[in-house]
Amino acid sequence: MAVLRQSDPPSSGSVDPGIGDLLKGLLEFNNAMGSPFAINPYFAYRNDPRPETLAFCLLQPNSGRVDSGSKIKYTNMFDAQLDAIRSALNSMGFNGVEIVIAETGWPYKGDINEVGASLENAKTYNGNLITYLRSMVGTPLMSGKSVDTYLFALYDEDQKPGPTSERSFGLFKTDLSSIYDIGLSKTSQQATPSIPKTAPVTSSAPKPKNDGWCVPKEGVTDAQLQENLDYACGQGIYCTPIQPGGACFDPITVAAHATYAMNLLYQTTEKTPWNCDFSQTATLTSTNPTRERDRDLQLLIPVANLTKTKPLVGPPPPPVAAPPYRSSGKEAFSKVFRSWASKKFISGCVILFPIAVTFYITRSFILFMDFFSPVYDHLGINVIGASVLGLGEWIIRKMPFVSYIYSASKQISSAISPDESSKAFKEVAIVRHPRIGEYTFGFITSTVVLHKSSGDEELCCVYVPTNHLYLGDILLINSKDVLKPNLSVREGIEIVISGGTSVPKLIRVVDFQAMPTARINTFDT
Repeated sequence: MAVLRQSDPPSSGSVDPGIGDLLKGLLEFNNAMGSPFAINPYFAYRNDPRPETLAFCLLQPNSGRVDSGSKIKYTNMFDAQLDAIRSALNSMGFNGVEIVIAETGWPYKGDINEVGASLENAKTYNGNLITYLRSMVGTPLMSGKSVDTYLFALYDEDQKPGPTSERSFGLFKTDLSSIYDIGLSKTSQQATPSIPKTAPVTSSAPKPKNDGWCVPKEGVTDAQLQENLDYACGQGIYCTPIQPGGACFDPITVAAHATYAMNLLYQTTEKTPWNCDFSQTATLTSTNPTRERDRDLQLLIPVANLTKTKPLVGPPPPPVAAPPYRSSGKEAFSKVFRSWASKKFISGCVILFPIAVTFYITRSFILFMDFFSPVYDHLGINVIGASVLGLGEWIIRKMPFVSYIYSASKQISSAISPDESSKAFKEVAIVRHPRIGEYTFGFITSTVVLHKSSGDEELCCVYVPTNHLYLGDILLINSKDVLKPNLSVREGIEIVISGGTSVPKLIRVVDFQAMPTARINTFDT
């Protein structure tokens, strides 16, 4: 499904209004969960088969395209498409949602009318893309990091309908042999020579061990060499030596500087032929290129830690200290965990804020009333305090939801109150529960008469605490089945709170006495 209504220039990227609401809901989910937004960059070259567009799509040296809005110069289609999506997400307010490339690739063959679908172009695109992602340069709007990218595809989808290109994106055959090698297979990685250390800039510098050097072809114009220079240094290679004052600044010619940058980029990659293509303006040679003025001072060969300084030309990448391969799994987990923790923390603050304000105001009110308590005691007007408490209770009972909790907790508090005048638990009871042969402690709260066709039955309402005095079950038990021990309500409460450790060694059961009629309720069946 196409997401963007407008993608050129990248700064004007905007979402198709027909799917705006749907996409907003999806992005809200991504933002809440800390998950990335997955996209599939479109194989755009077949709609614009100009020669300069091919180099732009294959991440090869080209003159680039300037964004009329942001004035940013883009040198490849990959960056332009990513930044168009980034602009669209930012315009919707989802700046924090990361982007991941769910699939990208290039067909190695196609129908006669499918321009650009060739084995060489597929090797060039995938090879250059891997090199570009490893450089950690990033796009102009997302600099300094490599977007998680998945190559399409491992194998051909041979049953897929449509033109031939739809069935020609695979890297491997079903027998596990590669259709073309882009340096990802184990054998090709083992065969790749290791990158040497930087050789000191002296006449006695050791000769690098490699399969050749990448140099410009004869007759290439300075304009094309400048494009190659901009492109190579823009990939994050170590271009400081050709800056003013650098060891390789002389001779001050575009050809010399471009030779250095092109060879440096080739040596730091997989050393595959397509990494020394530069739109067919470069070639491999077995002769080490030397300076025109001093043949003893050789050009530097690429080394480790190539991204410590900014290049002379091209879009300057920020310093990157990360290794070529990063642990995307750890970064993704860390990002999701931080997002989850921050949302939980904010949610907790939102919940606790009104509670804290209520506690503070209540505490201040009580302290204010306590300030005048000596005056109340001296004048004998404690009725004012009782009136204030009564007013506060009336306000609480008017609050939705809170009134139910307050009423229930107040009734339980009154039930266990030591004040004999309160409507406390009436008596301690022992009942058979939960099965015959087992007994449990409870508290008789009231009695009720059950009218049945066979006659009336007097039942006791017994409150049986479970794991806490304030939580329990309410049982209706025939009064004849209720045992009344010689324990007071206070002793019964102590037994529950102590977890049974305060049970007397001897308990006597007294005869059950029916409660006064005024305390007996009735209901019919």
